Amino acid sequence: MKSNTNAGNPAYSNAACGKLLAAALTTLFCAAPAQAQDQKAASVGTVVVSATRSDTPLQDLPASAVVITAEELKALPGTTLDQKLASVPGLDSFRQNGIYSFSATVSMRGLGTSDQGRTLVLLNGVPVNTSATGSVNWNRLNIEDIERIEIIKGPGSLTYGADAAGGIINIVSRRPDGKTRASAAGEYGTYDTYSLKGSAEGGSDRFYVQGSGYYMKSDGYISTPSDQRNAYTTAKNALEQDAGLKAGYKISEKSRVDAAYSFYDGLRGEGTKRLAADGTSRRYRTNFGTLAWTAENNGVSWKADAYYQNERYGRVNEGTSATYSRTDTDGHRIDAGARASATLRHGDWLTLTPGVDFTRGSVDMTDTNMVSLAETTDRGKMLLYAPFVQAQAKALDGKFTALAGLRYDGASFRDGYYYNPTNPGWSALNGDLPNHDWHQFSPKLSAGWQYSDTAYQYASYAKGFHAPSLEDMCLSLQRGSRVTEANPNLEPETVHTWETGFRLNPVAGLSIEPAAYYTIGRDFMYSVNTGRTVNISGVKPIYQKQNVGKVEIYGADMGARMDLGMGFALNGSYTYTHSKIQEFDQSPELVGKALTYDPKHTVYLGAGWEDPKLLGLQGGWRWKDGQYTDDANTATINAWSDVSAKVWTNAFERIQLSLAVDNILDEKHMESDTDECPGRTLTAALSWQF
Repeated sequence: MKSNTNAGNPAYSNAACGKLLAAALTTLFCAAPAQAQDQKAASVGTVVVSATRSDTPLQDLPASAVVITAEELKALPGTTLDQKLASVPGLDSFRQNGIYSFSATVSMRGLGTSDQGRTLVLLNGVPVNTSATGSVNWNRLNIEDIERIEIIKGPGSLTYGADAAGGIINIVSRRPDGKTRASAAGEYGTYDTYSLKGSAEGGSDRFYVQGSGYYMKSDGYISTPSDQRNAYTTAKNALEQDAGLKAGYKISEKSRVDAAYSFYDGLRGEGTKRLAADGTSRRYRTNFGTLAWTAENNGVSWKADAYYQNERYGRVNEGTSATYSRTDTDGHRIDAGARASATLRHGDWLTLTPGVDFTRGSVDMTDTNMVSLAETTDRGKMLLYAPFVQAQAKALDGKFTALAGLRYDGASFRDGYYYNPTNPGWSALNGDLPNHDWHQFSPKLSAGWQYSDTAYQYASYAKGFHAPSLEDMCLSLQRGSRVTEANPNLEPETVHTWETGFRLNPVAGLSIEPAAYYTIGRDFMYSVNTGRTVNISGVKPIYQKQNVGKVEIYGADMGARMDLGMGFALNGSYTYTHSKIQEFDQSPELVGKALTYDPKHTVYLGAGWEDPKLLGLQGGWRWKDGQYTDDANTATINAWSDVSAKVWTNAFERIQLSLAVDNILDEKHMESDTDECPGRTLTAALSWQF
């Protein structure tokens, strides 16, 4: 990270500006939505579930929606799922250390990558965000098992509640068909990284069962800039394993039940080691289970599901000062819920979907000072109950489509507690924390018009609701070079978004999807420098999540794809966002400042060719604008870009070979003040279907 001498704008070079302009023009005139925007995503056969909680053809959906198929996903640049999603217009991802990052975020449309909790991530329709932090463990999501990804941009609180204020990403796993098959794959790459994965499945016409496993180990790299290293600096590394089991039974032709369970264990070294076996490190062990029932009777479709997620979080934190210090963290972040909805269709012109959701989240953490054996404790619970109703209508021979609905969210914070005997600076927060109850209505109204077979426009208004994360309310701790202080009186935020967009197919083979939006956020939860400091291994500033009175966010994004024939295709996306704090009584000096970790411009351009019987090639270039990293807009991350490529062979019926190169130009850009990215990485892979 570098301080910016021009505090009004993140620094980027004239050359970078030229690249941006060229990329934007290329995107505007000859490309098409990030690879997700295949023309079949606009076809009648494509069905989107996540936008409405019912099967809705994409062409009938008055919203900004993207569908990514499994084939398209594998060709996108990046190693992890969140990195691949960064090429979608309107989306931004933050992963500073590649596969060695213990956390990553994906955000939408100017809401910033500092808070995953505004973008809801679903796995087969059930949430994987934790109530404790709002975060998603992107490392545990299995790319190989994905059938498609549905992305709905804009507030989705009507159908999914408190974590969908910015949008929804629904990851849909492949459902086995009961046939016996198996697969195995291995990868080897830079920094002595290797992985093994396999799956097997079988069953009958009415029953299926599938088991899968994954193992990855990497020696890693030293991410600390050379001028910040000391005697305890070491490589960031990664070790993870995952096992999963799925089963399903078709009760009748119109009724079925599906169940899934997975266990993930991931350990990541953070680049410092003194005495502990793994040095300063974090470990995530997650048990995740779901049970779903679907049925249809007399024109009514029913869906009900339940889920349970237990993320056991552990950390060893060794200090690097002259006097040895070590703090061990152990705790549970538990989320559970149940949901039910019904879909009633009246002919082909009206669809009603009422439903109800219940979720319960909790956090229970203990930090132990391994020198003094003093313990710091934080815990709390969040309960949410939400009924909703939604109506979809079509008229004028299907040219006009509309969607309207209303949701009520009742949220409660209970049993909050924080105690830290080791630092007198926290004594004012020690003890039981106050209970809170919140109530919110979230409406949505959208409509669309089919001008012709090649042009469709939609317009919408939606209100989003986002409850505070538990750890923002009940946990004070050191995060890097700063300390974050709990705010037990943090209130929920709301966002109001107006949007319009088009789905265009002006000529055969070309699809273009531009969109523009305007958002007002009220009581916006934002990390603010309190102006106070605390002495923890040196003087550090104290930050706290606070409610900003009003923020303004507006922008536009566009994706396009052009199929050139003979297996050639161009694709690209461009995103523009502008954010500003408009009202903030507690810190009026921040009025007019931009939100942190919110780049104004991002660009992706890609080109590919594939012969189904020979091989495939895919290349991509991504450019990301500079970002502010502090609330006062005095420090920035410079703009950066990377180039990637992948080649794979289709010459063998059951065997596929591939080679991927990320960050070909080996640019060591930074997305924080203490870390460089991994640079150029190569990954060779072999997979076998049998």
